[in-house]
Amino acid sequence: MIDPIFLKDKISSILPQTLGADIRDSIESAIQLHFEQMNLVSRQEFDIQQKVLAKTRAKLEALEKLLEEIQAQK
Repeated sequence: MIDPIFLKDKISSILPQTLGADIRDSIESAIQLHFEQMNLVSRQEFDIQQKVLAKTRAKLEALEKLLEEIQAQK
């Protein structure tokens, strides 16, 4: 997964330094806008969500096991 902030910075770094600050800012703003419209998430947010999913999955498995034990006791 590509971090949109990293990609924006990478693209910005290849822009010629001779560009005027206003042109450079306009290009960077356009890049940022397109990334926002693509609903990309940062690597950090992706990693956080992965951890949340793993915890949720573990809780679900524990609840399924508990339910099976309760049903077996009937």
